[in-house]
Amino acid sequence: MWKVLILFVYLTIETLVVGSFENFNLNAKSIQKYSGIGEDVTSYRLPNTTIPQIYSIGLTFRDEVSFLGSVYIKINVLESTNVITLHSSVLILNTSLTKSYMHGAAVAHTHDIDVEREFLLIKTTEEILLKDSILWLTISYIGYISTINEGVFRTTFKKPNGDLSYYIATQMKPNFARRVFPSYDEPRFKAKFIISLNHTAQQKTISNIEEQESIEDHYGRRITVFNHTRYMPTYLIAFVIFDFNATEYRTTNNILLRTFSNQIEIQNTEFGLETTEQALYMFENNFSFEIQYELYKLDQVALPLFNQCNVASYGIAFYRENCFLYEPTINSIKEKESAVLSIVNNVCHQVLDNRLTPSWWSTQWLFEGLCRFYEYFIASKIYPEMVLEGLFSVEIMENALVYDSLSATHSLSHYEESPGGVRKLFDTITYNKSASVLRMFFHSLSETTFTKGLKIYLSKFTLNSLGVTFQQDIYDAWQLAANEDNTALGGYKVEELFSCWENQEGYPILFVERSYNNHRVSFTQKPFTMSSKRYSNFLWFIPITYTSKAHSKSSLQPKIWLQKKKTFDILIDGLLPSSYLLVNVERMGYYRVQYDEANWMLISKELSRMDPSSNISPISRAMLMNDASIFLTRNMLRARIFLELMKHLEHDIEYIPWLVATRSLQYMRLMIMNGNSKLSDDFKRFLQKLFFKVYSTYGIEEKPEEPQYHKHIRNIAISWSCGVHLQSCLDATREKLWKYMLDERNFSLSVDHEYVIFCKGLIMITEHEFDFIWKIFKNTKDPARRNLYLNSMGCIEDELILMKFILMIIESNDIDYVLNNEWKTILKATYSNNLVGLRVTLHFLRQHYDAFIELLHELNSLSSMNEILRDIAHRINDNSLSATLSDLLVIYNVNKDVNEEIHTIVSGNLQWLKTYSSDIQDFLNDFHSSTSLSTSSIVVWYLSIIIFGFLT
Repeated sequence: MWKVLILFVYLTIETLVVGSFENFNLNAKSIQKYSGIGEDVTSYRLPNTTIPQIYSIGLTFRDEVSFLGSVYIKINVLESTNVITLHSSVLILNTSLTKSYMHGAAVAHTHDIDVEREFLLIKTTEEILLKDSILWLTISYIGYISTINEGVFRTTFKKPNGDLSYYIATQMKPNFARRVFPSYDEPRFKAKFIISLNHTAQQKTISNIEEQESIEDHYGRRITVFNHTRYMPTYLIAFVIFDFNATEYRTTNNILLRTFSNQIEIQNTEFGLETTEQALYMFENNFSFEIQYELYKLDQVALPLFNQCNVASYGIAFYRENCFLYEPTINSIKEKESAVLSIVNNVCHQVLDNRLTPSWWSTQWLFEGLCRFYEYFIASKIYPEMVLEGLFSVEIMENALVYDSLSATHSLSHYEESPGGVRKLFDTITYNKSASVLRMFFHSLSETTFTKGLKIYLSKFTLNSLGVTFQQDIYDAWQLAANEDNTALGGYKVEELFSCWENQEGYPILFVERSYNNHRVSFTQKPFTMSSKRYSNFLWFIPITYTSKAHSKSSLQPKIWLQKKKTFDILIDGLLPSSYLLVNVERMGYYRVQYDEANWMLISKELSRMDPSSNISPISRAMLMNDASIFLTRNMLRARIFLELMKHLEHDIEYIPWLVATRSLQYMRLMIMNGNSKLSDDFKRFLQKLFFKVYSTYGIEEKPEEPQYHKHIRNIAISWSCGVHLQSCLDATREKLWKYMLDERNFSLSVDHEYVIFCKGLIMITEHEFDFIWKIFKNTKDPARRNLYLNSMGCIEDELILMKFILMIIESNDIDYVLNNEWKTILKATYSNNLVGLRVTLHFLRQHYDAFIELLHELNSLSSMNEILRDIAHRINDNSLSATLSDLLVIYNVNKDVNEEIHTIVSGNLQWLKTYSSDIQDFLNDFHSSTSLSTSSIVVWYLSIIIFGFLT
């Protein structure tokens, strides 16, 4: 039957359109402007009157902008109707509707297009389609090949030998299948698919399922036919047409793993294959789902110039090259980690996606969140040396917390119907907040109960290939697991605890107030928002974990559940007035914690001890610094408290705390270090002291067999230590760089440290040395190397040399203005690295306006000035620079909205300085004074006031 369907599809194409195809020229506009009946728009959801059972799809690719298509759909009528409604964003040529297979009795009908809802309406004109009847709908059409990753898209790229090549690939999720073939393009409409592709003989093609056959047509082209799929939704359909090379490997479960890439990169696929096999094993056997991958093969394709890290479909995945390929001499450890995470995420989707089909996109957050959480969890089991699980809370969760406090946020289960609205759901909330909330319940329920519930949930849908899932299904599964395990939930049901996190936007801040003359602790919650948006009445069930000096290392299961009310008091036995209290251990919970000042000081005292037996782990130290820096920006914490907390860094050498510390200190550094004040000089000396130990520990030289994360912390130590002019760092990087520059054959730089050595080694450069570097740059053809040189030259701190550098934008013939926007790289490198460069940039933009504006006109890049001036505004830290920037806004005729935005940014910076400068200077005076109060003595002072009742 399948082969007959395929033959029918291609006969339809040949009969209707192939003969005239060479004379047909379709462009994007002809599709976009194709209009229909203009009906009133009500719901964007398809009606429940008909469902698809089988699609047979034939596509022919003969030019760069369009393709010919024919789809044959077997339809089951659920309710008597005279209209079949499906989605379409293609140009319909012809439709045919019959009551039985192939040449059955024709059903008279018309077809109309609802452009707004992207509906194709097949309306019968002489009869009603009766319930339970079977129909066969054939549609011939022309589709548009996109240049961006939507529907069918085509990308042209240059091979290593200089020849141009291209590939054609697909992105159907969430609702782009309708741009490839008319279909029921909603997740609940699962069906079987047969795909046939007509392409050039020089290329090959792969799709979700194994190839059935590939034959030559009478034009000398190839028709490749794939076996029918399992029941699946339209958004999982995928194919690619290319001329790549392949490697193959069979797992112990006899799954064929294939990787495809550009010929020169094929030797760099081994790491990706190994990681894929290990991830499959983990998902099938350990730690998580314990369900088998359903298909016989898994294809992974590394696509040149692909603008997404990875896109997973069923049985096939597409990657950007540096998110899959790995070669140690070319790719950094950061790129290796990115590849690991993207591969594990893809494998998770391969295992889950066709089992767990959402009833609608408002439940998609669950699947995206599970795979985002497990990509870090499983990756850390495969490669424990990468400390990826620890990175989750400071990267994924913090990213979600920041976004979720803005006005653009929405709930996890936010409902959208329109195509554009659905696409906007795939954002930070759907990916990162969902993963963070799921991680919270992973620990709150316990790993055992959480995993057991998932297995119950998955087994239900493994047995039902046509099933779709609702949120209630996972609640029921976790509740069943919790009942079996006697999991403590504070007397609540799983659904009660979880639903407030699912249905409410935002998250809480938890205020912790201690009574130091007894053991009482008061918890108060309220929504945390960085916008003027409402939801002041939102409350959450909050899992509370805590530890102190008197407690053993805390479990990540909650000690209590804070009820869904504003304030809650408890007594904590053994909590002494002189002991700190840390809440939200390991940042298990998706919320921020604010303490009274005395407890902040007690925490700072404990951190300064740097006792290996301390209950404050590296992740908790990072969380404390992160929350404190956010509170500082919101005027919720004094600068002294923040800096007392940061003092412990002079003894800390762990990666996660330093990663967060440098992010937390960056804004303060930008604002304070203006190069001409006591405050600036004292803060610079403070930073030098903080970084001395971490720089001395890691230096600039890699050590044999060192953990991979040491490379990350070494980059941090070098960048900041040299940035605050720690002389030993400046000397070492300068010496190492020039050894390399003068003798590349016998001296190499690690790919992981190359940029930081270049950047910091050039800080104290001479003009002669600059000319030498520029000569090397202009003789370099590789875009990545050229980018390295340009960004590094922006680190120079000599004003005259920097002016010479930035003038290259308008005076040099050596830079690439079009393809790589090297003029923009020079400009940003100059103003973003140091204060000298910022002043040079402002001078350049003002004094060379005529030449620069003429260049922007030639490049059609006038709009870039908004982005550039907005970025500069974030670095303005005194009235003189502010006045100069204001002049530039007038000179460059910046529009009113951007002008107001920039003035708001600058005034915020200046107000921050006005608010905090005195407090920071007082702290620094104490810090640098030989008679300064220690953290311990300050704590004693605080407690004496509190205990004796002088501080309210």
